[in-house]
Amino acid sequence: MDEGIARALWVARKEGELCSDALNPGSTAQAYKLQAACSDVAGQSTIGYKIGATSEETLAMLALKDPFYGPLYKEFSVVGQNSAPLPVSVAHNPRIEAEFVVCLKTSLQQGSSRITRQDVSAAVAWVAPGLELVGARAATVGQDSSPGLSAIADFGANAFFMVGEGLHDWQSLSLSSHPVALSIGSGKEGSDDKNVRIDGHSGQSLFGHPFEFVAWLANHADFHRAGLPAGTLISCGTCTGAVPVKPGDVISADYGKLGLLRADCVLA
Repeated sequence: MDEGIARALWVARKEGELCSDALNPGSTAQAYKLQAACSDVAGQSTIGYKIGATSEETLAMLALKDPFYGPLYKEFSVVGQNSAPLPVSVAHNPRIEAEFVVCLKTSLQQGSSRITRQDVSAAVAWVAPGLELVGARAATVGQDSSPGLSAIADFGANAFFMVGEGLHDWQSLSLSSHPVALSIGSGKEGSDDKNVRIDGHSGQSLFGHPFEFVAWLANHADFHRAGLPAGTLISCGTCTGAVPVKPGDVISADYGKLGLLRADCVLA
């Protein structure tokens, strides 16, 4: 059953369509089991993980008690570029999130004690600006489930991932309050669409610091055995909310010392 729904979700993701099967995981464990089935069906190279539901408001909206993680695939990512086209599937209710991304230079694995922010600091190679396009491939959520469990099962709601150039001298940043300004406007001259600007910062989350989310991920029961290997990318949750986008929109995110990201939304 999981494989059939996972295959339908994968096809919907690739084709920009909706999966007609209702997603009905009744628990977090069942949701992650379906997410794993999706990854098995996709057969994609995983470059890292995104972390979702990183604010009290989002947890309440999704009816979740804790944040969640989802896989980031190489095929649906642009890494190390500050400008790129962003493929948008209109049917998936696409939204953009400005995020802080870290790359590990050494592995993180919980031993006899829990991973701390200090452990993460010692393991981080670089910090970079990032944009995550999120979307939903399922048309309906089952009566025994919730929007959050559906999002976990549906590839963690990830649609596309863009990360700019990494800053290796990240120690100079104040990552509990580093600002970011997200702007979305139309690329068409004379358009009546209003520009949207949202200001946020790196500590605008449940845990108040991006590295706390990396520690949360490393301490998650699903990573006790394998850990997080060197080279893993972790996108640490939105600091600007999830803002609707459509083909033709131009996205820019100013991260100050971390750089400026630009993405032109194109029809997937």
